[in-house]
Amino acid sequence: MRRLFVLIVSAQFFLAGKSQISVGLKAGVGIADQDQKVSDYHFNPASKIGCNLGVTLERSLSQIFLVSTGLNYVVKGSKIGFRITNGAISPSNPGIPTKINSTLHYFEIPVDFAGKIILSSKSRATVGAGPYIAFGITGRNRLEYDGSITKPFEESLYERFDFGGNIFASYQIGKIEISICYDHGFIDITGHDEFYVLKNRYAGLNLCYYLRKN
Repeated sequence: MRRLFVLIVSAQFFLAGKSQISVGLKAGVGIADQDQKVSDYHFNPASKIGCNLGVTLERSLSQIFLVSTGLNYVVKGSKIGFRITNGAISPSNPGIPTKINSTLHYFEIPVDFAGKIILSSKSRATVGAGPYIAFGITGRNRLEYDGSITKPFEESLYERFDFGGNIFASYQIGKIEISICYDHGFIDITGHDEFYVLKNRYAGLNLCYYLRKN
């Protein structure tokens, strides 16, 4: 599935011809967290600051539709709270509160299909959505209780491959574009534990400068 997805992206833009593609550099900050499930109980870990850098490629399909892709470096993760105890947690045995501070670094390829509204000769608004695939480069889980560190990708605690969906809205004037986005992973990155499910989420504010705009 990974190879097919990359092949579709590559074919879309190379067959279109380089002269029809807009190329931009993007950077942004956001809030990263993770959708977590332990057995049948759902809860939300605390969020943390994330960031992303990347290259954006865009091609107009018509006056009102476009498709975009690119390659992004994205920092995701969360702060997962729990209590350390030798037995069951109870009023008489509340345990010691602590957190796992998880920082995960990914290369991500989105493919977004969008509708655009032309506001003037130099400005437009865009709303779109599409899938993404991502590959974990490196990561670190730090236990605040004793400062111990694990590397979840290298130690096979988390799967490197991630797949999910993305929605965004943007406003562009000239070669500058400001956008907001939300990513939600569809894959359990623990990969092998039916009682413990973890999915990435990320909401961001991005600024893109188009080196070439068509």
